[in-house]
Amino acid sequence: MIYLRKKSANDMETKLMATYRPTNFKMATGRHKNPGEALFFILLWLFTALIGGCSWAIRPPVDDMAARRIVQTAARHNENLRSYKGLAKIQIENADHRMSGRIAIAAAMPNQMRVEWLSAIGQPLTSLAGDGETITIISYADQNFYRLRQSRDAFNKVVHLPISMEEMLNMLAGRPLLPQYAVAQMMQNDDGFDRVALKNRWHGVVAVLDMDPLNGRIISMKTYDGAGSWRYQVLWDHWRPRGKYTVASQVQIVSPEGRRLVVTMDRFWPDAEIAPKTFALKPPGKSKE
Repeated sequence: MIYLRKKSANDMETKLMATYRPTNFKMATGRHKNPGEALFFILLWLFTALIGGCSWAIRPPVDDMAARRIVQTAARHNENLRSYKGLAKIQIENADHRMSGRIAIAAAMPNQMRVEWLSAIGQPLTSLAGDGETITIISYADQNFYRLRQSRDAFNKVVHLPISMEEMLNMLAGRPLLPQYAVAQMMQNDDGFDRVALKNRWHGVVAVLDMDPLNGRIISMKTYDGAGSWRYQVLWDHWRPRGKYTVASQVQIVSPEGRRLVVTMDRFWPDAEIAPKTFALKPPGKSKE
């Protein structure tokens, strides 16, 4: 007589394990042929999760509508002033020397400018022109001609201040060219000004504006890199009516290194008609590019 034995659960498990052959050995056993590679991917995953988690955890700063209205008032001042000409005194100072003179200015928004540094009898000593793409400089004393691709860095080399030509044109027009920011918030101060901080998404301050609460005009703007170091400060003073606009007769720009540029406008003609060729200079002699 033949007896049939009922298979137990242990027999079935043994047979199943004997016939199971995982196709992905690394996934089945938890082992990795290259431990260093496995460690790299684990660390990469943890780093990505940490960064994503921190970005999500940082709450954006809260916008202050009263502060934003003040900032918008400053940015929109003389917003219809698109071109101008002027005669001004200029002073350039740093730790080593100081120089001053008279200049003639022609400007067309957003980024075209012509400046003539004049002699005592009104003849140009140096000419600078930016047409939006190229900055050209002519020194008539030595007949040298310089040409640079127009950019913030190029204009920085000319004026030795961390500003662009577009920023300079707006400053002379009586308004700030604001850096990119997420929110505006009021700041406490004892100076009697309306002080507003512009902050980025991560609560870093990118600019601080001081406004006159009586007439709504801007007094100063100090810009920062978002990590606590300031880049430059511009101050507006001696406001005067110029046609249908009100413009600061004196604009002062200061850098952390002590560089100072002061432009005091004697004559100002808003909405001037300026031919495009004004912003193009031809080389008088040898060229240095």
